[in-house]
Formats: sequence, C-alpha cells, structure tokens
Amino acid sequence: MLLLVCTLSIESYGQEEEPLQSVGTAYLGASYAIPLGGYRQAYPQANALGGTFGLLLNPRSYPSPLEVGVQVSYLSQGIDKNRSSFSNVYPIIKTSHSLVPLHLVARVKPQKPMRFKPYIDGLVGITIFNTRSKLKEDIFDFMRDDHEAIVLGKYRTTVFSCGIGAGMLLWESNSKNSFADIRVTYLQSPFTTYVRKRDVAVQQDGYPVYFFTRSETNMLQISLNISGVLTK
Repeated sequence: MLLLVCTLSIESYGQEEEPLQSVGTAYLGASYAIPLGGYRQAYPQANALGGTFGLLLNPRSYPSPLEVGVQVSYLSQGIDKNRSSFSNVYPIIKTSHSLVPLHLVARVKPQKPMRFKPYIDGLVGITIFNTRSKLKEDIFDFMRDDHEAIVLGKYRTTVFSCGIGAGMLLWESNSKNSFADIRVTYLQSPFTTYVRKRDVAVQQDGYPVYFFTRSETNMLQISLNISGVLTK
C-alpha cells in the first residue's frame, strides 16, 4: 500500500501542468490621429486625441495565428466656445468636435513566445464625425438628478473606412499574459462633409450655425495600449 502511494506521488510530481491556451486578446489605451493628404490640406487642425478599446478572438478551436474582432475609438478634435444670447444664466455655447472610428479587425501574429512580437491588422468599418453644441453649465447643474444638457445644435455624418495596421507587443509581464502594445494604423476614407473646429458662429437668436467642409478623410492613428491575452 505504501509503495502504491509513493508511486502515485512520484507520477503526479513528474507531470507538467498543461499550458493555458490563448483564445484572444483585449486591449485598451491612448490614441492620437493625424490627418493625411487632402484631409490635412482642408483641415490642418484635424489632429485628435482619445482612447481605443479592442477585443479579438481566435475563430478556431485550436491554436491559430489569426484573431478577429472589433475595435472602437473615441477621438476628440477640441472644443469651440462662443458667446450666445440664448440664455442670460449660461451665456456660453460649447461646441465639441469628435471622431468615432468603429472597425472589424483581423490580426495575424506569431504563435511562438517572443520578447518582441510583431503583428499586422486589417480593418474595415466606419468613422463617425460628430459636432455638438450645448450651453456651458456649471458643475452643480451636472450633479442634479434631473439634469439634462441643453443642446442647441448637432451634426453627424458617417463614412466608410478601411485600413491596415502594424504593431509590436513588447515588455512582456512576468505572467506572460499582458504586454505593452505600440501600433500605427493607416485609415482610408472617401470624401465626406464635416464641421471644422472654429467653423461655428452664433445667430442673433442665440443658436449656433455650422459652416461645412468637404474632403477625403484619410488619417494615421498612433496607439499605445495595454494588451491582455485571454486564455482558457
């Protein structure tokens, strides 16, 4: 009996723990967008800063270099402030300009463990251009339970977007499940109509009026993320 127990103990000790299988990647970080080509000529101040979140999954039941999923970014192009006669209490209209790129992503990366792991992304989706004007209120108004922003004007347009990205996973953590992630993505879009920063005026009745610009909207998006490997 003692011999049997010792034998089982030795066999259990000798067995290696089964490695966890990667089923995908999740990432979150900061992004900076730079206008290119005709977009830069039409709107030199179109640079935008914000954040990006992505979730990619292995579409196969076995280890694969391919991951597919979705990515969304929110990028602010800045805020305009104009005086308005709409309200004596809140005499300032605040107009925000932003981009929301939303893409399906296919990523190919090496499977073997590497200190610096490169990858390539293909993206297809849309980019939403948002302009929204509201009265600038104080912080105490936002703290009220029944608070609703007083929106005086808004404009939104959606354009097709596709692109290619290249990145590098580096500085692997001790757990080997998280990385720093640096990526550069080129996004191409056709002509669309949008509102540039400072192309906002106020009418006599206090409402904003927008002046529109039309151009292609190609851009370069630089991202610095923290990426986590999803395992099972």
